[in-house]
Amino acid sequence: MWFGDLVTMEWWEGIWLNEAFATFMEVMCQNAFRPQWQVWVTFGSERDLALEIDGLPRDASGGIRSHLTGGHARDVRPPHLRKRRGGTAHAPSRYLGAETYRDGIRHYLRKHSYANTRTTDLWDAIEEVSVRRFVTS
Repeated sequence: MWFGDLVTMEWWEGIWLNEAFATFMEVMCQNAFRPQWQVWVTFGSERDLALEIDGLPRDASGGIRSHLTGGHARDVRPPHLRKRRGGTAHAPSRYLGAETYRDGIRHYLRKHSYANTRTTDLWDAIEEVSVRRFVTS
């Protein structure tokens, strides 16, 4: 709901963030509720399968971001991209650490509440927080 209601993407190219974070948060919540289910293992397997599709020619696999072609929105939510997009939302958390990543997301949501953004606004907000932490540590 945060990526779509509180902060809305400016154009179709950013709709992937809504799905990416929905998928990422779904797995995080399941893991917090029942760690013994080991949902990250299943998530990783499904993501890996989606990444295999990346080996296909570009027209067959589709990009992670959606675009308008010929003035019409094509299907911006192909099923095979869901896990790949969720993996993209999860990767910075593993690289930066959960706390820095969460603070970057919080910064993004506060800075852009009730506004329209582009994908780069998210990465900029996460970068601001991570650089601030690096400089002060």
